[in-house]
Order: sequence, then structure tokens, then C-alpha cells
Amino acid sequence: MYYVWKMAQAITNPDQEADVPIFSNSGSPIDLIQISATPIFTAIPDAILTASLATPPFVPFPGSLNLRDLGLLPSSPFKPGILFRSGSLQNIGAVDLPKLRHELGIRTIFDLRHDGERQSFPEPIVEGVTMIWLRASSQPSRIDPSDFEAEHGIPGFVSMYRNLLELYASEYKRILELLRDEPGQPILWHCTAGKDRAGLFAMLLSSLCGVERSMIGFDYTLTRIGVEKDRQTLQSNMEKWLGKDAAVSLWPLNVPHATLSL
Repeated sequence: MYYVWKMAQAITNPDQEADVPIFSNSGSPIDLIQISATPIFTAIPDAILTASLATPPFVPFPGSLNLRDLGLLPSSPFKPGILFRSGSLQNIGAVDLPKLRHELGIRTIFDLRHDGERQSFPEPIVEGVTMIWLRASSQPSRIDPSDFEAEHGIPGFVSMYRNLLELYASEYKRILELLRDEPGQPILWHCTAGKDRAGLFAMLLSSLCGVERSMIGFDYTLTRIGVEKDRQTLQSNMEKWLGKDAAVSLWPLNVPHATLSL
């Protein structure tokens, strides 16, 4: 427990006031909660999407996908500018890659994708940033599409996330150890969409640091907005993989609250 405390001390803000409204948008005209409820098969209008991606905790960055700063969530206990989560980085142009280091201050990037994903879309090299591939201990269990067709997909998510926790336990530990051993060093972790593997680590880290479940669930639902630019590609891949009914269930609003009890 001492190591958890030490890690939390390095990334949280002890002066954060606990009574700040959880979902306050600080005067922003964009209601991220409402927009996150947009069905996955319904497009988010361009103007609304642009404004949403410029609203914290999203970090507007050319070519990025689902890039967010956990420290910019409402009432977040985390220090801003330390904990970044995102989807794949392959669309960030060569002229913008150095800005990950020089503007966002990121020192280490953790890639949670499997080998096939990395071969299809190689991880870019960012000068001055340590790039670490966190490879799962084995292949994930085969997903049963029927698990996602009932109860808003909760049985499927419980099974899938338990499996991911087992596969990435030692890899998630490596991220936690870096946060503990190198206090204040800004990091980014990502998978392909920034939803499941990256999202699960965000849930784990937030839970360890005492973040309320409602806030963890709110952070999770923001992926609906964050992946909109690649929505059609992701949607098509999910339909081929699971079928349309199960693919729809892969974007629930409240599943994280169920998975946190695992």
C-alpha cells in the first residue's frame, strides 16, 4: 500500500477541492454528457464535434485520436499535464510529432496494441520521448458476440475486461511503477481506439487514487466523442468481427460502473 500511496502523491493534487460539481463544464456551451450519448451509428455534426474536441478534458492536437488529459476532468484529483490517454498515433504528422514532447511535455509513451496492429500502423518515433511497447502476456480470449446482446452488453464487458486485466497485469504495473519512481513525469498510454485497453488502465489508475465511480464512468463515455473521426472505420471493423447487434452494445454508457466491482 505504501507504493500505491507514493505513486498517488506524485500525480494527484492534494489541494483539489472535493465539493466542486462533478460534471460542471465551467461555463462551456458544450454538454459533453449529452453528446456522449449519441448512438454509435449516428454521426456527430462537424461543428459540434470540433467544439467538443476543444473542450477539456480533450486535448486538441493535430492528427490525434481520442486524446485526453485526466487532470482536466471536472474535479479531477490529478495534476494537469501528467496523465494523457489516447488512441493510435499514426495519423499525427511528422511536423507535429515533436510537439508531443515540446508542447505537451510527454516523456514516455506506452503502446498497448498487439503485434498485428503495430505492423499495420507502426508506432511513430518521437525525438526525446521514450517509446515502450507493453505487449500482452498472451492472446486475448475469443469474444462471444452473444455476451454483448443482453443487459446492455454488461456480461460481455465483465468477461472481456477481466481477461484484459489478466493479460496486461504486469504491463499496467510497469506504468504504475514509472509514475511512482519518476514523479511528475508526463506520460501517454494508448491502444488503437483509446477505449478498452487504454480505458481500462485509466479506470484502474483512477480507482487506485480514489476517483468517484461516476467520474470514472464519465471519462469512459467520452470515448464516444473521441473516436468520432474514425467512427466509420471502427464501426465497420466491429460489425465484421462481432455482428451489428453486438457492435452496438460495445458502446454502452454505464458499463464501467459494473466493471469497477471486479
